[in-house]
Amino acid sequence: MNKKTEVVFGSLGFSKSESLAMCLKVDIYLNVMKIIKSRKLKPKDLQKIFDVPHTRVSELMNARLTTMSMEKLINYLEQLGCTASFTIKNSKAS
Repeated sequence: MNKKTEVVFGSLGFSKSESLAMCLKVDIYLNVMKIIKSRKLKPKDLQKIFDVPHTRVSELMNARLTTMSMEKLINYLEQLGCTASFTIKNSKAS
């Protein structure tokens, strides 16, 4: 995740947790798209792989993230043969 992106969401009035959630969602989306592009998958291929109608593939390809949950994006990663993980860091010294 990009700290600058988190700051942008914060400057738009989102709380720190909302900003972090949006950054995480964007990061997952960008990774899904990177895999799709590297494998040169076409929308018809994605319909079969994800078992979704063309409208869902169109939403994905056009970055309509408000229509997709993080869970759905992670599911897409898994269907592409990948796994997702994240790290939690303690921001304050104990």
